Amino acid sequence: MGDFIKELYEDVVIEIVNMTRATLKEASEFKTILTTEIDSGCKKMIIDLSGCDYMDKALQYSDGLKSDSNFEMTKKDKGLE
Repeated sequence: MGDFIKELYEDVVIEIVNMTRATLKEASEFKTILTTEIDSGCKKMIIDLSGCDYMDKALQYSDGLKSDSNFEMTKKDKGLE
């Protein structure tokens, strides 16, 4: 298996970070994967870091993709509609 695994569930892309340590070495590939999904029209994405014990700041902030981005969930997303 690769370092990044893509799964699709209905209209949600799930990107699984399949490594215990994510560092600067992987940041460029990670950014390319995410921007490709966004550019192709992906509106809903989950990044699964459950198997990743360590992630350095280079991956968290790779070229402007910040892990603390401010995403707003709509009432529909929250299941309130």
